[in-house]
Parts: sequence; structure tokens; C-alpha cells
Amino acid sequence: MPLNTFDPSAFKIAQARALRRRQLWHSARMACPDYVSFRANLSAIERAVALLLAEEFGDQIAA
Repeated sequence: MPLNTFDPSAFKIAQARALRRRQLWHSARMACPDYVSFRANLSAIERAVALLLAEEFGDQIAA
């Protein structure tokens, strides 16, 4: 008998987190005056997005 490892609640959390990540990246892109400045700040944006997601979803991440 196969094990059912699908967890609907974990799936919904993952979906919400992915949507929020897309929203944050879109906001960051719209806040930059041009694509060059957006590309120049990708690492800082990624850190900020990760910290916001960790705060909102209660993750434990290394600073």
C-alpha cells in the first residue's frame, strides 16, 4: 500500500509563500528606476525578500 505523503496544508502554505515571493520581487522591480539598477541590486533584493518571507512565514534562517 503506497504512503500518501501529500499534505494539503503544507501545499497551501507553499503556494502562499510563492505568491508572496512573486509580489515582493515585482514590487522591487517597480521600485527601481530602470532595469540596470534592478540588476545591480539583485543580491540586496534577494536578501530583503528572504528576510521578509522569513518574518511573514516564521522561518528560521541564518542572517
